[in-house]
Amino acid sequence: MRKYMGALVALGCLGLAGCSTAGSGFDGLRSQLQDPVPPAEVGVPLRLTALSAAEVAPRPRVPVVQLEQYGRDSIVINTRGYKLYYTDAGGTVHSYDVGVGKAGFEWSGEAYVKSKQEWPAWNPPKEMIAREHSRGRFIPTHMEGGPGNPLGARALYLFDAKNRNKDTYYRIHGTNDPKSIGKAMSSGCIRLLNRDITDLYRRVNPGKTKVVVL
Repeated sequence: MRKYMGALVALGCLGLAGCSTAGSGFDGLRSQLQDPVPPAEVGVPLRLTALSAAEVAPRPRVPVVQLEQYGRDSIVINTRGYKLYYTDAGGTVHSYDVGVGKAGFEWSGEAYVKSKQEWPAWNPPKEMIAREHSRGRFIPTHMEGGPGNPLGARALYLFDAKNRNKDTYYRIHGTNDPKSIGKAMSSGCIRLLNRDITDLYRRVNPGKTKVVVL
């Protein structure tokens, strides 16, 4: 009977804050069993952080681009990832964020850089002038280069890879609208920040640099 009473006393000590049994080891065991996290206040509502639909929705998968297959001195543009990659003659890859063509103006294929121009003038195609005119917006037939020009600080002129004298009328150029980078807003041209197109401009080789738009 005494043995059972001793066991009950020992077990009772585990639940009593002021209980101490010298030399029994129960103090150490009690400290291990105590919850180190203080209990929540009674009556205080639990606060939940709401997530936006964009945070909850899964992000679209962007395909990985294997640049090795395109060789050196080549520009590869991943329009879904809003990225432009240039592999120089030494094999180093230079990456830039870009803006791409909006819905209805996307394009893909191969071209090459026929020429390049600092602070290029802008000569909008007749189709663009007519299209904007139908929307009540008037654009000039010619605009000299400068900070206010939509082509920005530099432009690379892309011609067809097979018919090398055929202008694609697509350009890789700078922009005076940094907010358009990472978005699909252009009429098909690929745009970079002015600092980035200036860096790319000095690396490419007119007549040689290949361009692949994915």
